[in-house]
Amino acid sequence: MACLDGVFLFANGLKIASGGWLPLTMGSILVALMVTWTKGTQILSEKSRRDSVSLTDLVEMLKKRPPHRVQGTAIFLTSDADVAPVALMHNLKHNKVLHEKNIILTVRTTGVPRVQESDRVSIEVLTEDFKKITLSYGFMESPNLPRAMGLCRKLGLKFDIMATSFFLGRRSVVPSANSGMPLWQDRLFIFLMKNATNPTEFFHIPPGRVVELGTQVTV
Repeated sequence: MACLDGVFLFANGLKIASGGWLPLTMGSILVALMVTWTKGTQILSEKSRRDSVSLTDLVEMLKKRPPHRVQGTAIFLTSDADVAPVALMHNLKHNKVLHEKNIILTVRTTGVPRVQESDRVSIEVLTEDFKKITLSYGFMESPNLPRAMGLCRKLGLKFDIMATSFFLGRRSVVPSANSGMPLWQDRLFIFLMKNATNPTEFFHIPPGRVVELGTQVTV
């Protein structure tokens, strides 16, 4: 069997010089892009988790030393609901305020094409001030946060959408020779991040309700 596979591979290898190099080159470029994106996002996630504070620990600290409170609802988007979002930490550090109601929002993509509306929203109450919400979408669906928040209101989560702000953490990525990836791969990952879809557009968030707080990270 291995002998037949070797003959087949050798016969097809003769076609490389006469045009077969083109699909091989295109395939190699696509593989390099996917590997770079996957590895880069893993590095960013690991660094963010190392430098972050557990959300439960933060809630307990805020009980002991409550900051100045402002009216309204703040929704913090994050990919890891177990740690305090970067935007929340920056809001506390620089603005020194905490909203009356705070929602830690995570959007996850499932392995099915579409998710039933009844399974879309999962709500976990941490305290009266903090709640975790997980929105589930199929891989063929386009997330729409304002519509999903309407479902949350039907489930008993009361808030005024006109007094709600969406906080996004924007990371400014810079290359580093000691990141775990070669320098060319660092630059490729930064290029991919700059050309990725804007979260405001991707999640269909009203631009006038978005606050972006940035931080610098090396890869």
